[in-house]
Amino acid sequence: MPTETLCQSASLDDAKRSPGRPRVSEDDRRAAFIAAARSLFVEGGYAALTTNAVAARAKASKRSLYEAFESIDALFAAVVAEHSVEMLREPPDDDATPLEDAIAYIFNLDIDEESDRYRSTFLHAAMLDQSRFPQSHAAIVEHGIDPARRRLTGWLRRQIDAGRIVKEDPDRLARLLMDLVFASSRFQPGSADDWPDRDTKKDHVRWCIRMALRGLRAS
Repeated sequence: MPTETLCQSASLDDAKRSPGRPRVSEDDRRAAFIAAARSLFVEGGYAALTTNAVAARAKASKRSLYEAFESIDALFAAVVAEHSVEMLREPPDDDATPLEDAIAYIFNLDIDEESDRYRSTFLHAAMLDQSRFPQSHAAIVEHGIDPARRRLTGWLRRQIDAGRIVKEDPDRLARLLMDLVFASSRFQPGSADDWPDRDTKKDHVRWCIRMALRGLRAS
């Protein structure tokens, strides 16, 4: 089961080390496990995150996995936290940036094709899993959606204080923008190729942002 405790899976054989093997830093080991878990999640959802699968994909022992993360849930939380910045970037510090360009930057509309495909697949896996694995959905909300929304809320609050957009609850505005952008860029159910190309999708999302800004800009 994906929720198994890693210490229960570790075996004595995992502790064996080949002489002369270069030591791997703790940060590099954690990064390898996060990358392995992320790729497994994209391929098979939360059910694919087992200690055996993650350790094998990372080319490491289960004991090393246990030393880095206390459980699969903790590992997945780290995956989501890392993925969060790919969903919504840190807002620009320059508040003179045109609002449309700033929002496009925050939502990563200029992401490369491979990363965009990977991001879409991650979101699709997350949606499929939210009813079967409540713990994965909780991790996505706690470590992904909520921190991203707080970053966007802080930026919107600055725009309100600067008189650039209307005086509304910045958290509700953040939710509105997230709903708008993610819903407008998502492919339609039953069609794996809803958008003819990435430029068409990006142009549509930009258009949605412009329409929203017509009501958000301060007069």
